[in-house]
Amino acid sequence: MTLYEIDSRIMSLIDPETGEVGDYNTLSELAMERNQKLENIACWIKNMKADIAGIAAEIKALQDRKKTIEKRMRRITEYLQTALDGQKFETARCSVSYRKSTSVEIDSIGSTISFLEQSGRDDCLRYEPPEVSKNELKDLIKSGIEVPGCHIEEKANMTIK
Repeated sequence: MTLYEIDSRIMSLIDPETGEVGDYNTLSELAMERNQKLENIACWIKNMKADIAGIAAEIKALQDRKKTIEKRMRRITEYLQTALDGQKFETARCSVSYRKSTSVEIDSIGSTISFLEQSGRDDCLRYEPPEVSKNELKDLIKSGIEVPGCHIEEKANMTIK
C-alpha cells in the first residue's frame, strides 16, 4: 500500500463532522504501517546518498588517473618531438608528421588592451559580465537595505542521517 493510500484510509476512519475515530485498532495499524513506510523511504534516501558518495569517489579516482595519464602523455610527446627533431616518421603501425600553425602570444596584456581601446578595436576585446555575490547580498539585505529584484527566502531543508 502506498503512503497516499494509507493517508486516505486514515482520513476515512475519522468522521469529518465530529472528528471522532471510528475504529481505533485499524487506525493504530495504519499509523504503524505509515511509520514503517516513512522509515523505508528515509532509509532509501540514505542508501541513495551513499551511492552518490561512492560514485563521486569513483569519479574523483578516475579523474586523478586521467590527469596522471595526460601528464605522462605530454612528457612522452615532448620526448618524441625532441627525438624526431622535426623529421617525419612512419611505420605500418603509426605515422608522425608536422603541420604549420600560428598563434598569437601576448607579452603585455595591459598595453595590448590600451591600444585596442584607444584605436577603437573593441571587437578584439571580451568583457566578463559582473557576478553577484549572494552571501554579500544576503548580509546587505539583512542589514536593512532594500535591494530591488531580490529578497531573502526562508526554506525548510530536511536532513536524513
